[in-house]
Amino acid sequence: MKKVIGYIRVSTEYQKIKGNSVKNQIQSIKNYCSVNDLELVKIYEDKGISGMSNKRIGLNDMFDNIKNSDIDSI
Repeated sequence: MKKVIGYIRVSTEYQKIKGNSVKNQIQSIKNYCSVNDLELVKIYEDKGISGMSNKRIGLNDMFDNIKNSDIDSI
């Protein structure tokens, strides 16, 4: 079974507070992994941060952690 990680992001504070988009993205990743027989190791996330920002802690953490791991896909 391939090991994968997920990444989600919402860009507005409203999306962050309401949380529906975050929940939907997480569920979509889990469903995809289930249907495709993938082992979901972790989901990284950035809430309320623009895609143009270079201060996306979740994204940076994900890249740092996959350098020395056996992850097959994102």
